[in-house]
Amino acid sequence: MLPDELGEADRIPVDDVRDAAIAAWSAHRIALGTANRVPEVPEPDAEGRLVEIRY
Repeated sequence: MLPDELGEADRIPVDDVRDAAIAAWSAHRIALGTANRVPEVPEPDAEGRLVEIRY
């Protein structure tokens, strides 16, 4: 949950602040080894790179 007052970040669009908070939360979960992924087994894209969403 984000605080109502964000100091200087109040000048940043709310969507951008929310996106940054979600990215930080996901990175923290990945670092702790508690993140989930979709799909469970990454799938290759057209160029052979493995693609997954981690949260």
